[in-house]
Amino acid sequence: MDLWLILYVIIAYVIWLAIERCMRENEGDTDSGKEGGTGDESPGGGGKGDSGGDDTVDGGDGSSGGESEGSEEDTGDGVSEDDGEDHHSGNPWEKNLLKNNCGQDNFQYWKIMMNGGDGWSVEGVPIGVNPLPKTEEGNDNPDFGKNTGCFATGGDMCLKEQLIDLLEEGFTESELDSQPLIQISEWYACHPEKLGDYVLNVTLLSKEKRNMGHSSFYEDFSTLPRKEWHKVSKTFSEYGSGLRYVSFNHGGKSREKLPGHYGCRISGGVIKLVRTSEL
Repeated sequence: MDLWLILYVIIAYVIWLAIERCMRENEGDTDSGKEGGTGDESPGGGGKGDSGGDDTVDGGDGSSGGESEGSEEDTGDGVSEDDGEDHHSGNPWEKNLLKNNCGQDNFQYWKIMMNGGDGWSVEGVPIGVNPLPKTEEGNDNPDFGKNTGCFATGGDMCLKEQLIDLLEEGFTESELDSQPLIQISEWYACHPEKLGDYVLNVTLLSKEKRNMGHSSFYEDFSTLPRKEWHKVSKTFSEYGSGLRYVSFNHGGKSREKLPGHYGCRISGGVIKLVRTSEL
């Protein structure tokens, strides 16, 4: 009888060791699966209505050409030439701080915040609207450089953001605390047969990401020629010392929420800092 009890204890002990080993292996697999998680995305939103102040809106005359050919389908990656600007050059006062402003690098440098409908798309040549406008002399517009493409929005709200770290761009704290002018602009258009919305939000931020100045622009194309390109401009001044970042948030949608990319077209965004002594 004692022999059977001893065998029973030995068998129970071996089973317990096997169960404990399996549990340890499962815990190791669980811990390894937790690594490499994605970070949280900051919330975004579109402001409706012109913020006033130094905002200006220019209408493009579309003199650079008629409606481009092609379907309303997503063009995929899109192909565009280099914009010719060195975004990491030594002098930050002489460059557009907004990177990949025409979709020439797809969505590099941008943080997608909303991707409604069929989502964001890049068009190597704008579809359904005029080509990107030239200067009055017929030369390449410096807002676009050699690029020919644009971003296109889907049937529901699409938003994306680019956060510019001004110290990383080469400005010093003393230069930023001198409150240089901050010039913002961007071009937008809409399909001639479909209603669309365009929104641009720009926020000046301190080191602690405190709001030092904000501008919102919204256009529903109810009074503008939709096929043509239009330009919105804003200049920030006297915003106080402590500026370290600029948040550039733009997007739009198709009012009729149609499949495909019948929303607004966006291209040629610009952020430039200008010394007040240069005016």
